[in-house]
Amino acid sequence: MTIRQSNESRFKWFHRMEESHAAPLDAGYTVRLKINGAEYDVRLKPEDTRQIAVLQALRIDRDKYGPTFS
Repeated sequence: MTIRQSNESRFKWFHRMEESHAAPLDAGYTVRLKINGAEYDVRLKPEDTRQIAVLQALRIDRDKYGPTFS
């Protein structure tokens, strides 16, 4: 688990993200991000004092046979 401190505007942006969704009874969010051409599903959990905890990151590789996860 990695915890990062953010400023007020980024922390508010995180809560407004349309791409994020929370499962029922889940305290965190799942966000799909594209970074340098790679696609990731990242599990994030907001903490106190504008901190965001990264709980899990899953890389998604897509090809003609379907997605593979690593």
